[in-house]
Amino acid sequence: GTNDGTGGPPLRSDGIVDLHGLDRVSRHPGLWSFGLLGMGNALLIPSIPTQIWMSMPVLVALIGGGHTDSRHRRGIGGQLRPEVDRVTSNIPFLAMITGRQEGGSVMKSFEEFGKEVKWLNAALATVVAAGWVA
Repeated sequence: GTNDGTGGPPLRSDGIVDLHGLDRVSRHPGLWSFGLLGMGNALLIPSIPTQIWMSMPVLVALIGGGHTDSRHRRGIGGQLRPEVDRVTSNIPFLAMITGRQEGGSVMKSFEEFGKEVKWLNAALATVVAAGWVA
């Protein structure tokens, strides 16, 4: 992973960061998966105070991920190499949407991501989630 203490994904022979999987989406997938799960559940609750409470993990992901990045940029508790920092983001998909990956091509970054997605798993997860909500 990007923040495993090694500075993140390896460099290819041409000096480009070799992004794969979740490293392409976010530097902190664990924080954001928990945050977005809380946000999704908050959208299903009619009580506004409960919605606010359940959406707090998104703030934890945003602030905690930013804090971790700040520490790792300074070499405290891990490494975040500048070349990895340039092509990845704390916020999911932000680096892809803003053209920071695949030579600035937004479409190519999503095409590469699409090649890595296990579509059967995604479809099954969608069916289970839809059944859960219904």
